[in-house]
Parts: sequence; structure tokens; C-alpha cells
Amino acid sequence: MSLGMHSGSLLAESRVLPTIPGSGITVDVEAWTGFDVSTMDGIDIGLIPITFTITNTSSATRTFIISQRSRSGSRAGSIPWTEIAVGKDNTTKTTLFVDPFNHERTYSYVTIEIRGYGMEQGTSNVQIQFTSATGVTPPKNGNPPWIAALSKKAFNAISQFRDQYSFVGNVLDMVNAPDEWRGWSAFSVMLLTESEWYAMSAVQKKAILDWVGLGGQVGLLTSDIRSQHLDSIGVPPSAQDGVSLIGAGTIEPLLLKDNKLPLAAYKKFIQPRQAQRFEDIKKYYVSNTSEPTWGATGFRALYDVFGPRTLPTTAILCFLVCFGCIAGPLNILFFARRGHRTRMFWTTPLISIAATLVLLGLMVFRDGVGGGGARRTLAILMPEQNSMAIIQEQFSRTGLLLNTAFAIEEPSWMRSLKPTPSGALLRERTDRLRDGDWFQPRTDQGYLIETIRPSRSRIEFISNGIDPPSVISSIEAVLDRVFIIDASGQYWTTASLGTGERKSLEQSDAKAFERWADKHQ
Repeated sequence: MSLGMHSGSLLAESRVLPTIPGSGITVDVEAWTGFDVSTMDGIDIGLIPITFTITNTSSATRTFIISQRSRSGSRAGSIPWTEIAVGKDNTTKTTLFVDPFNHERTYSYVTIEIRGYGMEQGTSNVQIQFTSATGVTPPKNGNPPWIAALSKKAFNAISQFRDQYSFVGNVLDMVNAPDEWRGWSAFSVMLLTESEWYAMSAVQKKAILDWVGLGGQVGLLTSDIRSQHLDSIGVPPSAQDGVSLIGAGTIEPLLLKDNKLPLAAYKKFIQPRQAQRFEDIKKYYVSNTSEPTWGATGFRALYDVFGPRTLPTTAILCFLVCFGCIAGPLNILFFARRGHRTRMFWTTPLISIAATLVLLGLMVFRDGVGGGGARRTLAILMPEQNSMAIIQEQFSRTGLLLNTAFAIEEPSWMRSLKPTPSGALLRERTDRLRDGDWFQPRTDQGYLIETIRPSRSRIEFISNGIDPPSVISSIEAVLDRVFIIDASGQYWTTASLGTGERKSLEQSDAKAFERWADKHQ
């Protein structure tokens, strides 16, 4: 059973999986969106939501395990896994976020397996097919193209441009829009009408706003771009230019003329161009080699905190020499000397056990238990949403691990980078638990992570128009340097701003801010 996501289609598909007749089990699988992976030139493009709907009319509660069983190409990235129980005469829906990353830019697929009662031979597979990249020419500058999401009504509003100008995008049913930001993570921009925005549930809108906070851009087609009207349909407050700034992204109202989108707006949002959102992620592209591919992001600086992992050759040779001397000559001459040779049957195992314990002790002493790491985090505050967008890159080095599972506080998109062991699996057992063989004892890992975290942290700007303005921070850290650009474009700054502390601001200028920003780029 396959869901095709081939070039030219790019539309949602649904299938009914085969089950044993009379079992009372029905399984529907739906891909809300799809795209041509070949156009991405092997880049980390995001996650695709695949929804399973299981109906149980059998005589008892049934348990099903849904997991990503195999994939072609690179095995990097998260592997989704979930276990659900479906009660008698009930219907349960669950969504897996599938990572279609394929560095080889060839025909790609991911196989999702569902195991449980009513499945033919106990299991049923659905193969998520992505593309055949034959004849695909990558972009000249090596960057991925702009991937757009369009609602059905927005798609109708660009009908006059579809034949004249090239179009790369997905036509989506907003009624079934995902209720989590990871469902939007594959897109650079989205275009929808105000009626579709207004009709969406609060959870669906929250998912879009979270995605915008991580760098997404929304074009809202409307017949009235006045702030009063936008407020009435629930669009976040906008700046002076009419664009709502949310985290690293924007929501921009686009005025329709005769229910059609103007050409300038079409070119800005839809016509393929280089996606700013993915330019930095492009630099993380990892080829299928044994050596780290660091790109141009400075990620190597995190690795250099620890330096290369060295083999303690001298210590190993000394240990082997000592073990050989004790287990051989000393054992024969002293512990199992002439007339007591039978002692070798217990002295030799004891020496080996003691040597093993000593070796383990030396490993723990040298590498420790657990591990250490270095990370670089960009936290983007979204006070209106009571959220914080986090983009983090991290390098870790493990010692002796007693458990290879680790918890994470919120749903995230996690991308493993070299020097993570080749072929290691990072399994997503739940939204908040990862396991698999990715975290192995005495190995190095690098990864990029994006997530949205609930937060009331913010910086409050206070000004009466007469005295110098001041700021109050509720961020749970001391801020070394703060720059404020007020509504009139004036630059202000202060230093060492602590949590809950109110400080007066000093005048600054654009050059000082640019020098600071360049230093911390």
C-alpha cells in the first residue's frame, strides 16, 4: 500500500489499509500534504504529518503499534514510533511526523508499519513515496527553492498567474490543517484567505503562529487591510507597515483586487525564489562520509570545546603488558606454581575478572558516566503568544551510559549532524521521549533542534516621552547587553539587566548595534 507524493501531484492523499475481513478493524491513513523531495536538493526540509484513523468494532480493546520500519537513502533524522489503544466501538486518531530527508536525491520512500489485531499476518505497511529525481537539476547556488503552501481559496486567487509564471507549492485543505507547528515545518511560506483563517480552530491557529515564530511567513488575502478589520478576525497586532512580526516570521495582509492576487504579491510569496528560512539549514547539509561536514555556520567551534577524541595508546599498551605479565608468568610462578597447577582453573578467571574491573574503572575515570556537551541557543521571544521559539545546535560527547533514552520537554524537530555515528537511529517514542542507538557509550553527537516552548519571558519597554526610557526583564537570565529600537527608530541600550530588574536606558545608535550584532552573528 503506497501513498504517492510525486512531482506534479503535491496533493493530500488517503488510503484504506487492508485488514482481515470480519475483524472489525478499519485503518485509514492520510497524508495531509506532499511535495517533490528532489527539488530540495537533499536538504532538511521539515516533517510531513501522516495521520492514522483506527476504528474498532470488535469485541474488545485493541492495541496497535505504528512505527517507521525502514527508509531508503540516509537514516539520519528522527524515526517516529507510537503505541495506541483503541476501545471497543471507538475510533482513535494519531499523527506521526515523518522525516523524508534523503541526501542522495534519488527515488525515496519511507515505510510505516502498523502492527496489531486485524492486520493481515499481524502487520500492514504503507509506503510513503516521495519522488524519482531523474533529470532533476539542482539550483545553481546550491540553495533549496521556496516551497509554498496555498489554501484552496488562495490557489483560485492566483489562477491568472499559474500558466505564465512557474509555481512550486502545495494546495491544502485548511479544514484539515495540523494542530501542531511541526506539520508546517516543511514550508517557507503559506497563503490563505481571511475567511479560512477565521474558520480555523484556536489550536490550528496556534500551530501556524508557532511555525511563524520559527521563521515562517504568512500572506493573508483580504479585501480590507485596515487594522480594525484585521483585529476583528483575530490577526495579531501589526507594526506601522501593516506586517505582524511574530518571532522570526511575519504575517502580512495582502489586498485582493476583484478577488484576485496582484502580480507583485504573487511574485513575493509564490514565485519560486530562494528561501531565507532554509539558507542557514543548508549549511548543515551532511554528505554520506565518515568525516564531519561543518559547513559555514561555526558549528566546529562547539566541537573544538572538546577537541578530537584521542585513543590512550600508552595506557592501553601498559595495561596489556601488565595483564599479560600477571596472567602469564606471575600466575604460573607464584599463584599456580609447580605442584599447584590446578589453581590456574580459578586464578586465571579471577585475574581476568579483576582486569576487566580495572579496565572499566579506568574508562569511567577517563570518560566519566553520562557525558558533557556544548550548545549554542537562539531564543526568540513571542510575548503576545506566551511562547519562546528555540533554535539550538549542540555537540555532545558521551562516556559510560547506563540508559540510551532521554527525555525532551516539548515536541521538536531534531536533526542529527555529523559526527553522529553513521546509521544510528534516533527514535521518537513519544513527543517527549527519544531513544534508539543514537546516544551510544563513548561516542560524539551533533544535532540541530527547533522547538516552541511555553514562556512568559519578555522585556517591557517603559517610556513617558519625557524622561529617558527604561526596561524591565522577566527573562530567567542576566542579559549582558540589551539594545532597544523604539517605534521612532531611536536606539537605546543598557548592560547587565537581571531578572525583575528595572534599568534606565542610554542613547545609542545603529552603528553600535551593528558592531555588537556582527560580533555575535
